[in-house]
Amino acid sequence: METVTATVRGLTPVACPPVKRRPSDYPPPVNVREFVAEPQAADDERIDVGVLFVGGGPAGLAGAIRLGQLLADDPATAEQLGEVPIALVDKGRVAGAHLLSGAVVNPSALRDLLPDTPIEQLPSYGPVKRESVYFMRERHGIRIPTPPPFHNKGNWIFSLSRLTRWMGERAEELGAFVQPETTALRLLVADGAVRGVQTAPMGLDRAGNAPSGAANFLKQLAHEAIDSGADMFVATGNHNLGPIEIYDSPGRGKRAIFYGLGNFFWSDVQEQLPADLFARNRKLLEETWQDPDKATAYDLTAPLNKSYFAHAFTFQSVIAEVRFKGNQLSEVALHPVELGYGDRLTTSGIPRLVADEGTAREILGQIVTQTARFGLPELDLRYSGTGGTIIPRR
Repeated sequence: METVTATVRGLTPVACPPVKRRPSDYPPPVNVREFVAEPQAADDERIDVGVLFVGGGPAGLAGAIRLGQLLADDPATAEQLGEVPIALVDKGRVAGAHLLSGAVVNPSALRDLLPDTPIEQLPSYGPVKRESVYFMRERHGIRIPTPPPFHNKGNWIFSLSRLTRWMGERAEELGAFVQPETTALRLLVADGAVRGVQTAPMGLDRAGNAPSGAANFLKQLAHEAIDSGADMFVATGNHNLGPIEIYDSPGRGKRAIFYGLGNFFWSDVQEQLPADLFARNRKLLEETWQDPDKATAYDLTAPLNKSYFAHAFTFQSVIAEVRFKGNQLSEVALHPVELGYGDRLTTSGIPRLVADEGTAREILGQIVTQTARFGLPELDLRYSGTGGTIIPRR
């Protein structure tokens, strides 16, 4: 409640009636319910994680780092949190991509968060060496004594973009799955509790509509390549199995198009551990070399495999054997392969043929599912033991 006195030149001041102002009288032109929804996604359209941080800024990354440190000392809790105990999503291309600020930072919080990392090893511009405060006039400035709140003795100068990018790498080393280019669209709430977030769709056309099939340019490129003389087209880049199309090329007949065969080899065995990760796990490492059976999913493999990949399907692939008769495609034999997700370092990442029929059908089923989701013609896939064969439809 306040009383406003208005003064008008040549008139006697007049006391205006009391005016009451409350923030709630000026709500933003937005419906909060637009950003809250109930979980509805199917199992194959969702990633289950233990703890999710939204936003790859200093606060979110500090939380992911600290939780990773705690879980490193508590493998039982890490196991209870599932295959992806810690995840972080950020809309930028990399963590820190949307942070433009330079900052003068009190390094005490960074020292508390990273006690084993000297402040000198962080990506900074060094400590504040001098400072000045000026009272600016139209044509010149007058230097004044620095007010106590402006003193920066002991503070360091950082680019927040560079700092958070570095923090993102530390979070990944501790087992966090950092997913860039992912916008959190809605908060998912069920039974009065927050269950997760819905991410914004990607790959839409200019009108905001989802394309009906595989990426149009890739599908067009594959078709034109085969029409021009290629006998097979293989796309790469995705870390999981994609659709298979048996394309009927005018004048050439049927040819196989593979929109992604997943991964075939990982070099985890050759990857070096950063010095600070080694220091934190020194006791564990020494025990592991004394007893190789200790190198389990939650000892050594998890900080490497699970810091980059969210699910076992990134460690599953197929060997495709394309067979022709008389210059015409006769069949595509598929041999499922697994790379040892969660195995010890000496075997993880090495391809081996799947020996279990159930696992083989699970891997081949991914191809069938992806093919249907991308609106491609149904495959005539015939299972046989631990393999399968695609027969071109006549």
